[in-house]
Amino acid sequence: MGDIPDIGKLANALDAFKGLLAKAQTQVLDESLREKLGLLAAKMSQSQSEMLTSYPKAMAGMEQRMAAAEKQAQATLEQAEQLRKQAEEAEKLRNAPVPPPVEPALDPALGQKLRIELLERFGDSQKPKKEVTPQNVSRSEFYEMLRKSGVIK
Repeated sequence: MGDIPDIGKLANALDAFKGLLAKAQTQVLDESLREKLGLLAAKMSQSQSEMLTSYPKAMAGMEQRMAAAEKQAQATLEQAEQLRKQAEEAEKLRNAPVPPPVEPALDPALGQKLRIELLERFGDSQKPKKEVTPQNVSRSEFYEMLRKSGVIK
């Protein structure tokens, strides 16, 4: 913090000014003016004393606030950097090509399973066929037999 005013230089300047006031006080002939200069010198001494005690405290408090503000700024910067990285990653994911959907692998035994199921549902050629008699043939089966034999179309 090199731009902080040097309190010692200010105190020296005030001492030099008080010296000029004291010299002027001795050379002024008007008594009321001499009293006013004396009061001004006393007030300046009191103000200088207060300044010399309160200035270091104020500077220490200011330095603490500055350090806390710098720490907070650094934390905010780090958080902003993390958010920027997350946004970049999200943008990359958003712009990434969508992979094609994965199709489930076919069951190698699916054909055999389907064959067995169809044979169970619709009959097996190895099973003995039931004898066709007028009592066990339905009307739709009868028409189907006539169509197959070419009697009807």
